[in-house]
Amino acid sequence: MEEQKKVTFGDILKAMKQLPGTIDILSSVDKKLFSFLVFFSLLSGVLPVVSILITQGLINSIVDVANCSMQRTLILVGAFIGYNVLSYLLSEVTSYVTSIYQYKLQYGLQHRMMSECSKMELKNFEQAHTYDKVEKLTTEIGYKPYQMFMAVISIFTSTMSLVSVLTILVMWKPFAALGMLIIPVLAVLYYLRIGQKEFDIMWNRASGERKLWYYNHLMTHDFSFKEMKVLNISDYILEKFKEASDGFVVQNKTILNQKTFFNVLYGIAIYLLSGIVIGLSVVDAYLGHILVGNVMSIIRSVSMVQSESRGIMTGLYIIYSCSLYMQMLEDFLKENHKEQSEVTPIDDTIQEISMNHVSYSYDGEHNALEDINLKFKKGKRIAIVGPNGSGKSTLLKLMVGLYRPEKGDIKINGVKSTALDTASYYQRISVLFQDFVKYELSLKENVGFGDIRNMDSEEQIRESLKKVGTPFLEGEDGNANLQMQLGNWFENGRELSQGQWQKVALSRIYMKDADCYMLDEPNAALDTLSEKDAFDRFFRLSEDKMGIYISHRLCAAKKADEIVVMQQGHVVDVGTHDQLIERCKVYQDMYEAENYAEAG
Repeated sequence: MEEQKKVTFGDILKAMKQLPGTIDILSSVDKKLFSFLVFFSLLSGVLPVVSILITQGLINSIVDVANCSMQRTLILVGAFIGYNVLSYLLSEVTSYVTSIYQYKLQYGLQHRMMSECSKMELKNFEQAHTYDKVEKLTTEIGYKPYQMFMAVISIFTSTMSLVSVLTILVMWKPFAALGMLIIPVLAVLYYLRIGQKEFDIMWNRASGERKLWYYNHLMTHDFSFKEMKVLNISDYILEKFKEASDGFVVQNKTILNQKTFFNVLYGIAIYLLSGIVIGLSVVDAYLGHILVGNVMSIIRSVSMVQSESRGIMTGLYIIYSCSLYMQMLEDFLKENHKEQSEVTPIDDTIQEISMNHVSYSYDGEHNALEDINLKFKKGKRIAIVGPNGSGKSTLLKLMVGLYRPEKGDIKINGVKSTALDTASYYQRISVLFQDFVKYELSLKENVGFGDIRNMDSEEQIRESLKKVGTPFLEGEDGNANLQMQLGNWFENGRELSQGQWQKVALSRIYMKDADCYMLDEPNAALDTLSEKDAFDRFFRLSEDKMGIYISHRLCAAKKADEIVVMQQGHVVDVGTHDQLIERCKVYQDMYEAENYAEAG
């Protein structure tokens, strides 16, 4: 086991320095509610002491009836009733406002996380450590920030209460107040040390928790059910889940053991010290130095010192452990807020996309693409072909702007892509990826997402469906129900075949009147007739535009104006079908293999 990290006052101060950033995040959700709750927490910290003093005065007035008038006693009774009513109302209002704030905090921060994720680059999302960070932040965002907020509020309240009750003890015996603080102060550092260890464990197992989620996902969703059933691997997956979860249980138990041991020792020590202080107050009462009401005040003050010091200690523990999480959340929310250099919008039709000596690597060592030089012009339909792993999809993602070349540059109408306004570029292109999304939403949304600006135009959506041909979605009147829920995740959903989903995705890209259509394996899930129909429609719809498509079947590439042949990250040749059959060995081999497969 690793040596436990020692927590110093410097660590605590460092955690406290994180508070301004944390408070900024917490208050950004609703500044008025946040300020209201802070004010009421301070007020709540003072009220218990008021209760102690009123009760003390009331008891003393009854015990020392000879020296107290009935009027004074009745005033104290009225004050006691008024305090309880006020305290109750304050508690109810605070509880109501806290609940509203909790909802706003949870959903507000989830919205910010989703927004920041949308600004990330694809390369980040393809790295495991990024997934671990996002998974950790999103998993705990529903309660960690709120837990931090409640800890801050708790410290405000407990500090006010502690200062107030210590004042009562100081007025009686200053050394009693000092004694009641010794044990909590000594306990704080050890308690925070446990917090550091707990956070380290939770953070380091983010990858393992992601695996647990995946095992659960495999066992509880339809996409894997058939294969797992036939392969009889359910028991294997269950065992893997149990192995990982058992390890987490052991880790949790280790932390729980340390917390429980500490709590027992702390409880015994603080209760023994409290007993001594209370005993001294009883002796003073017997000697006539103080009245019974004062003894009751001291007993309640001692009890409050116990609870409030524990509250502060717990609050510091939560703040310390949560501050590490909140620091990462704050950094993540700021990651994409880099200053944007001046960019040029695309105001004219896309006439040309060129790639000049472009290279790209996923891992920084091995090039997935190397020294690519290509030029695509308006009015041309270009097919990109090559064996699996030749870099076709990577090339497309670079053209789309999802990756940035590590060497060379990509130009749109002669302007470097890095200097272009990405939003204006995306308005002029329409892309179908090989791993297109099956949105478990309505048909209207599935198609309308292709041109979000015109998503409410049902006429345009229906026209997009007709461009592809989707009779399987049409009712008796020949029209599709655009409110139809697709998929099986939600109630009344209609599941589609892979080929039908692909046609819906094709409808989505034709929703936009784009300058350039890019398709990655649009025929992957289509039968022969549907494939021919899809490409016939593509060539018709991309006429006088730029059409770029990746295909694993050369029969679909024959009609292209130009065919780009790729192998192992290089462009080996560019030409028409007839030209490539004559001179390109890679193309010849692919063509012969395809003919052999079809003949067989």
